[in-house]
Amino acid sequence: MTTSMAIAKHAAMVASSRSGRLSAIGRRRLLLLSATNVVVTAVATVATEEML
Repeated sequence: MTTSMAIAKHAAMVASSRSGRLSAIGRRRLLLLSATNVVVTAVATVATEEML
């Protein structure tokens, strides 16, 4: 294996691990957002029912 191939392989590994970590963070953020939306919707529904 040549040096340039080794460097390219290492760069690909670093890039894939970094993107994997980013997608994990993004997924967690999406989960958090959807959970927040559910809570907000529930609170709004309860508040609306209380007013009626």
